[in-house]
Amino acid sequence: MAAKLSRVALRLGHMLVEGPRTIHRSNAIGNTYVESSTALFWNCPTFSRFRSCRIYCDACGDEDSGFLKPMVRFAHWERGEDVRNLKTSWPNVVVCLSELPLDCSTLQLQIETLQRRIDTESFIYFGLPVRRNFGENVECGGGRFRIETIAGWQSLNREFWVPDDSDWMAIFDTIQRVVDTVGRAAVLPDWVERYDHSPAQIATNTAWEWDFKPTQFEQNPA
Repeated sequence: MAAKLSRVALRLGHMLVEGPRTIHRSNAIGNTYVESSTALFWNCPTFSRFRSCRIYCDACGDEDSGFLKPMVRFAHWERGEDVRNLKTSWPNVVVCLSELPLDCSTLQLQIETLQRRIDTESFIYFGLPVRRNFGENVECGGGRFRIETIAGWQSLNREFWVPDDSDWMAIFDTIQRVVDTVGRAAVLPDWVERYDHSPAQIATNTAWEWDFKPTQFEQNPA
C-alpha cells in the first residue's frame, strides 16, 4: 500500500510544483480568479530537484468590481527525498503565494525584458528524428529550463538546457527580489488552486481544488 501512496504523492508533487493554470477566490470559485500569464520551470538533470515561478493576472472579466492584483507563486520540490521515502503520503513541495500592486512597474519591466530575451534565443534545428537521432547531446550540469509567456493574443513556450551559471536561472532571484520589495504574502484561506483532475484520479475530468493544506486521498489504484 505504501508504494501506491508514494506514486500518488509523486504525481501530486509534479502537479504542485508545476502549479495550476488558475487560482480562484475561495468564496467565488469559477467567477473570480487569476490566470497564469508567465511561468518559469527548472529541474536538475537527475530530476531530484524542481523549481517554478508562475505569475498570474486577473482573468475573471468582472469589470464592475475592479481588477484582481497580480499574484506570484513560487514552488520548490526536493523530489529526491520523496523518492527515497516510499511511505510519503504528501510531497515536500514548498509553495509561496504573494500579491503585488496592480500597476507594478518593476514587475512589468522584468516580464517585458524576459519576453524580449526569450524571443531572441536561438533554436537549434536538425529536422526529423526518423532514426531516433535527437540531435547532439546538449545536457549540462545546470538542468532543464522552460518558459511559458503570453503577450496579448501571442504565446511562446521555450525549453532548453542551461549551465549552472546561466543568466536564465537568475530570473528566479530577480522576480523574488521584486516580490520581497513591493509584494506581500497572500491570505491563503482566501484562495483555492484549481487543477484539471485529482492526482489520485487522473482518468476523470473532474477538477480538483486545493486549499494549500495536505489532503487525504482515497486509495485508488495508481
